[in-house]
Amino acid sequence: MIIILNNDVNENERQAYDMTLMDGQMGKSYLVKGMALEKATEIRLSALGMTSGTAVLIMNKKNNGSMVIKVRGTRFAIGAKIAGAITVEERQEA
Repeated sequence: MIIILNNDVNENERQAYDMTLMDGQMGKSYLVKGMALEKATEIRLSALGMTSGTAVLIMNKKNNGSMVIKVRGTRFAIGAKIAGAITVEERQEA
């Protein structure tokens, strides 16, 4: 089962306009817009505090796409497949 939290555009438009966490740069913060993951993975990330609107800091990024992120004060690693399924937008510094 796939869950998409912000499904107001079709898949072709999503690919054209949405940035994924995979596209992010190390040291920058992003806001989660949505996730297109299997239900179990989405539930696990939600339990760790990653929900729509949450700030995510990319702390380290490997060439294979895996990365260490910080969400609500907790650091954890995710693989390229998961990072590519999380849509984000750049966080505007106040």
